[in-house]
Amino acid sequence: MLERRVAQSLLAVGVLAWLAVQGVLVGVPLRERAAPPEADDAYVYILKSVQMASCFFQDCPALEDLRGPLKAPAPSVEGTWQRYRAYTRCFLVYHPLYSAVLLALHSVGASWEQAYKLIWASGPLLFGLAFAYWLTVFWGAAQAGLALLWLSVQVFPGQGLHYVTPTNLSLVLAAVYWGRIAAARGAVPWTLPLGALALVAMHPTGRIYAVAGVAVGV
Repeated sequence: MLERRVAQSLLAVGVLAWLAVQGVLVGVPLRERAAPPEADDAYVYILKSVQMASCFFQDCPALEDLRGPLKAPAPSVEGTWQRYRAYTRCFLVYHPLYSAVLLALHSVGASWEQAYKLIWASGPLLFGLAFAYWLTVFWGAAQAGLALLWLSVQVFPGQGLHYVTPTNLSLVLAAVYWGRIAAARGAVPWTLPLGALALVAMHPTGRIYAVAGVAVGV
């Protein structure tokens, strides 16, 4: 009993340390700027949510006016690449679950920017709980707490976990997905299909996580 309480205490300390350090890392930039972080990408994500609400089939006049010029041949390779990039940003919806969450937050009164910031602000909590669950399932509560304590002060290079994007949120879903499969020893008839669907809908990266989970769970 004492050993279990010590393990649970270590886990609680690790989770709290993660939330404190990562919360500051994410929260300070959010509080000190009016625009959403990574504004160039942020407004692309917001655009897809607006489309989901007002032009679901992408057949409204504004988008139809854009479609032709963006698909027309360009005079150079660089021009072709720029048009392709603009087309993907306007039309390709590769993160519908993320767009739906943004839309849900906007529908209850948040502005689009506030909705985007709310998702970013929730990042430390989502990552912390997901990693705590995954680590506990595979290595135990004490080890999970120590790992989170160490990870809390790490800033991963490139697109670290302080960038709360559909790519990283796929990792949150994957951690819970894999943890659930392992905890139930594969006896997850509902988790397998629903989890895989959520991963695929969050971001194309989720396809890799979903395949890995299905491969282990079946």
